[in-house]
Amino acid sequence: MRDCLVAHGWDASHIKVIISPTKSQVKDAIEWLDNMDDSDDIDLVMWASHGVGGHNNYTFAVKDCWLYGDEMDSWLDQCGAKGICIIAESCKAGWSINDFAKDGRVILTSSDRDKASWSVFRLKNSVFLHFLMEPSYDFFPKDGKPDGALTMKELDANNDGWISAEEAFLYAAEKTDEYNEWRGWELRQNPQMYDGFDGDFTISYVG
Repeated sequence: MRDCLVAHGWDASHIKVIISPTKSQVKDAIEWLDNMDDSDDIDLVMWASHGVGGHNNYTFAVKDCWLYGDEMDSWLDQCGAKGICIIAESCKAGWSINDFAKDGRVILTSSDRDKASWSVFRLKNSVFLHFLMEPSYDFFPKDGKPDGALTMKELDANNDGWISAEEAFLYAAEKTDEYNEWRGWELRQNPQMYDGFDGDFTISYVG
C-alpha cells in the first residue's frame, strides 16, 4: 500500500508503516498521524490482521493483545483531518463498521460480519488487498508492480484524475468474490463499505 500511494501522489514522509505492532505502537502511530494532519487533510488508516466480532463490537490482533475497535476509535477521534478512510483487512471485518462509522469517514472492509477473509500465496497478499492495489486480468500480479483499483485510470468514473475510495471499493469487492468463486470456494467474503464522507474520498492520483 505504501508503494502504491507514493506512486500516486502521496509524500513518503507522510506515511508510517508498522509491522507486527504492539498496542502501544498503534496508539503512538495514531498520535503521530494526529500531529501530522490538519483540517484540510485526509487520513488513511489500514491494517491486515486476524479479527473477530460479535455483540456489536470488533477486535483485531496486534502483537501483544487484541485491540478493541471502540478503543482505537477514541484515538482516531483526536485526529484533525477533514476525513478518514479506514481499511480493515481481517476475518469478520464488517463488524468494524459498528465501531468506526461516523460522519467524515469511509470504511472499507475485506469481509462481512460473518465471513472469513482469505490470503493466498500465489497472490502474495490477501485477496481483497490484492484487488484494491495490484490485480491483473489472470489473477496474478504484473511484474510486482501495483496495478490495482487505486491505480486504474479507467475506474475514474467522474474523470477528475483521482481514484476515490468509493470507486476503488466497487472494483475490489467485485473481484474479491469473483476470485473466490473462481477458486471454487463456496463462501464469498462479501466486502462492505460505509460512506459517511461528503463527496468522493479521493485517494490516488492517476492523471
